[in-house]
Amino acid sequence: MKYAVLSLCLLPRIALADWAPSPMTFTYETTFSTCIAEPSAPRLAETCAVTIEQSYVLRRAVLTATQACLGQDLATCALPFEDQGLPAAAAAIAAGTGCQNSDLSRADAPAHLPATHCAALIADILSDEGVVPLNTDIACSETDFECNDLAAVHSDLWIDVLDQIGRGDPIIEDLHDRNISDCIDDAASEDPPTANRLAAQCLAARTAMLWADLVNTQ
Repeated sequence: MKYAVLSLCLLPRIALADWAPSPMTFTYETTFSTCIAEPSAPRLAETCAVTIEQSYVLRRAVLTATQACLGQDLATCALPFEDQGLPAAAAAIAAGTGCQNSDLSRADAPAHLPATHCAALIADILSDEGVVPLNTDIACSETDFECNDLAAVHSDLWIDVLDQIGRGDPIIEDLHDRNISDCIDDAASEDPPTANRLAAQCLAARTAMLWADLVNTQ
């Protein structure tokens, strides 16, 4: 059975009136592969959290730009990319592949950015080039939960890889359940949004450590 995911224990977020990219819009498997490339590296979870954040702010900027270009020829829609501090040339390259720049603000739009979306391809191109957007801030307020969502995404990624090597092992499952309980208890004295974030960060760190111990002793 798949391990319990901490996000199931968190309080629901306040819905935002206007659509905007969020950490939950994207997938991070390729980015996360760099996090698990060296299991013996120090501060695995801490380093990975930064890597995931960097991936998110780039993808957020790219998707914001591509959505601003809806109804226009992406190959010549340069200003929204420049406003985000991104080279418009990547959009022209992506447009030449026949990718789709669909409107993700629609009620019937997919919850996650499709791999065939132009924003996904452009983000991959810019990530390989090491491009950093102008806005790298992560919102963390009572109505905007980017920081909480990122913490939950990061924690879930570590839980997934632990599940792959420890599924069905009662000892590992017990350790993981204890980590969840301890992390929630340790953060319980904080206000709910802060408690959610701290608990997810705690679980990411403990799960990464447990995963690394298992991998390094195989």
